[in-house]
Amino acid sequence: MSKKAKTRTLKKVGRQKTPVARVSADCPAPRSAWFVFGSNESLLTNADLFERGGKVHWTAPMNAEIGDIVFFYFISPEQSVHFMARVASQPVRKLWNRGGYQYWADCDSMIRIEPIHLTEIRETFGEKRLLVYAKGGMYIRPDFANRLIEKTHAKCWSSKPDPDKVLRRVGGRTELGQPNSITLDGLRELASADFMAEAEVEYHVLEPLFRLAQIGQRSIIRKLDLPKRKTADYAVIETGASTAKRRRQKVLCIIEAKLNLGKRNNWAKNRHVKQAREYAKMCKAPGFVVMDRDRFVCFRTRDKLPCLVLDRASLDRNGLFALRAHLLNEQAARPIVRPDHPLPRRIAANEGADS
Repeated sequence: MSKKAKTRTLKKVGRQKTPVARVSADCPAPRSAWFVFGSNESLLTNADLFERGGKVHWTAPMNAEIGDIVFFYFISPEQSVHFMARVASQPVRKLWNRGGYQYWADCDSMIRIEPIHLTEIRETFGEKRLLVYAKGGMYIRPDFANRLIEKTHAKCWSSKPDPDKVLRRVGGRTELGQPNSITLDGLRELASADFMAEAEVEYHVLEPLFRLAQIGQRSIIRKLDLPKRKTADYAVIETGASTAKRRRQKVLCIIEAKLNLGKRNNWAKNRHVKQAREYAKMCKAPGFVVMDRDRFVCFRTRDKLPCLVLDRASLDRNGLFALRAHLLNEQAARPIVRPDHPLPRRIAANEGADS
């Protein structure tokens, strides 16, 4: 192939459009909001929006979730938000043409709004020296995001796609709160983007979960030492032994808490799953759980596929019971629990007190 033919081929490949995911009609209310950034060269026109059908593939923060709201901020000299959209796919790490790696996600239902300048953004945040820029994206607290959305209601003049699909209040909580006071409803409402480290996931998600599931402190070992200088985040053990014998008790389940588990459907190759399975085999535990800020994935040690996957945003009393049964190895956990499945008295009483 000649040099000119190779050049034409590369240009042709570069012009091919990447298929963009769409936000489903039953997509829940957004729980987080973000600023994503672009240069003046990437500023879209009305013709671009019409051609793309309100769908774009854009750089995104690693912690963004499907359904989140994004404000498209264009840097100097514009220094304004010109568009809003909903995240339609999980962010994927890709090689960037400017060097290094960057996370990218599909955005759907993109609408043009009257520009919101940096000065107005600073007034909304109450910080005169606010710097609106970060690689990938910048998290916006729910209360600040809702203030921007209230301003945007009057400024939005685009009718296609439907603005009501984008201009929705962000439902996440502004603060994570104390673990001892988090109820089951409060656990569901925690905003995913508020978690910045694995320790916060353990403290604000896993610790309240133990309390809500009525798993006693004597059944939990934090930072279990394993052979080969390995350490498991949590282990659930059989109760009834004295404190001196706890670490020699039979381990029922290993729990590994992560900030983000990555792709949802490729569990067989997931490095976090491999790590947790290795720990479970070391202590001969029949099961293990890998979790992040948004979901709990339960495995039997001998199985490659999960036996139970639960989203924190939709965790109900049946899911709580199934997760408790897996942690204590009481029965085979199933992905679907019957609505009439009875709860233990202590869990039912605790849930009634929470509501």
